[in-house]
Amino acid sequence: MKQTILLFALIFAVLPSFADGYVVVFFQSKEGTPYSIDSAQDFLTQRSLDRRARLNIAVDSLDLPVNPALLDSLVENNIAERILYTSRWFNFAVIVPHENWRNSIAKSWIKDFFEGQHSLIEQNSESDSEESESKSWSNTYYTKNCLEILGIDLLHDSGLTGKNVRVAVLDAGFKSMPKMAVFDSLFNENRVIATRDFVDFDETVYNDHVHGSAVTALMAGNLPGKYKGTAPGAEYILIRCENAATETRLEEYNWVVGAEFADSLGADIINSSLGYNLFDNPAENYSNSDLTGNVAIISRAGGIATDKGIVVVSSAGNDGNASWRYVSVPSDNEKVFTVGAVDSLGKIASFSSVGMPFHHYKPNIVAQGVDVWVPSTTSDLFYKGNGTSYSSPIIAGGIACLLQYFSDKTPSQIMDALQSTAQNAQQPDNILGYGIPNFASAFYTLSNREFPNIGSDIIVEQLMYHRAQSVVSFDIFSGAKGEVTIEVFDSLGKKLQNVNHTIYNQMPTPISIPIPSITVPQIIFVVVQNGNRDAVTKKLMIY
Repeated sequence: MKQTILLFALIFAVLPSFADGYVVVFFQSKEGTPYSIDSAQDFLTQRSLDRRARLNIAVDSLDLPVNPALLDSLVENNIAERILYTSRWFNFAVIVPHENWRNSIAKSWIKDFFEGQHSLIEQNSESDSEESESKSWSNTYYTKNCLEILGIDLLHDSGLTGKNVRVAVLDAGFKSMPKMAVFDSLFNENRVIATRDFVDFDETVYNDHVHGSAVTALMAGNLPGKYKGTAPGAEYILIRCENAATETRLEEYNWVVGAEFADSLGADIINSSLGYNLFDNPAENYSNSDLTGNVAIISRAGGIATDKGIVVVSSAGNDGNASWRYVSVPSDNEKVFTVGAVDSLGKIASFSSVGMPFHHYKPNIVAQGVDVWVPSTTSDLFYKGNGTSYSSPIIAGGIACLLQYFSDKTPSQIMDALQSTAQNAQQPDNILGYGIPNFASAFYTLSNREFPNIGSDIIVEQLMYHRAQSVVSFDIFSGAKGEVTIEVFDSLGKKLQNVNHTIYNQMPTPISIPIPSITVPQIIFVVVQNGNRDAVTKKLMIY
């Protein structure tokens, strides 16, 4: 993985936080760039290219990095004191300006610029405290209801945990994650692929804010018998792009390059439990009429990420009771999968932001975001939290489970399957969207099949013979959990194998059966029978 190339393309200076302001310089074009679409491996990892190929997405000019010669010119012309990072998708550079930059900014190769201040106003909206800690373990998983209300538990039963799916988490920090027991399997199995801090450019993201730790736990957490996230088998990229102490437009630009970084490393999903509308500097505020998905650069970036094959999942916002009321950016973009919050009984949370009248529909769906248990960063206990920040990762993790099985599905296909099988699918609105989705039903929609009839249907699919291992593998679908008998015969009727296996309710059960070495080519027969003596026979030509 060419991470050194990617880092060069994104970050040109490693430095502490700056307080004197910043300038975003947008360039006219990428003309003269030494990079080429035909040599995309110079700026995108093979995994990123593989995702594009799998989804029939071509590498295009948006993928090309900023021309390095233009960056040199910024410094040589006393416009930039230092270059913080660049954006491929929008062809900009964020810089610490030279003291005389205003005298030099008028250049033919500069399209536009934006001057911003690094606010020192402390915000209280993102508290770093942890409240309502649990004093004892419950008798079941803390996340049990979060999983079951969505049918994600059924995906887990069938072995779909997000394995080999890559999730990027864009957040305010991931405090103490390597020290937390709920993440032991994540770190022991080396499934944190990369980390990056676009706020302070620190070497670690584990010293800042608890928000990202809680958000990630709802996906990656795994403490047997106590806590399970929605994608405990997935890989993760942890990206700090939010400064919880301030609220400035700079955080939008941080988000943009964070999303590009995730794209370059081959992320399949972005979870963004962040949102912006009002800033420390009122001149930077958005208005309700800006929520078209095409005004805020962060919203446009969310749309581009989706076009690159990444499912972008975003919290709707917690302004349902506030004067703002509506979703924040980037959730206003129609390609971004926006998640609102309900309580454990499916009732809409009063704080959950709603869509504008012209949105069809925002939020897209909802998940539990009231009284959600998340782990403490300072003890082995858990505490309850509220917010669409929590409903979003619950959904993102479920999508990772679907992508484990359906790696060839596009973001729009995943969104459509979840929306069409959600509780409010027949009457969507801008409060609940399409409602609470059913991931098991979405699985069957993506499979282009109906739910199996309870206690009757047996479906065998993806039957394959692996000659090198002398193994037959396939998936069994059934209407109910129970025992089945599996027999394998050769073409002369000789029984090669006879095993019993537990299958899962309504979801695929992966089966792998070793068989003795046999003469090839020939036809083998696989017979699966349940306790009701319902049986199905499949034949397979092996070579």
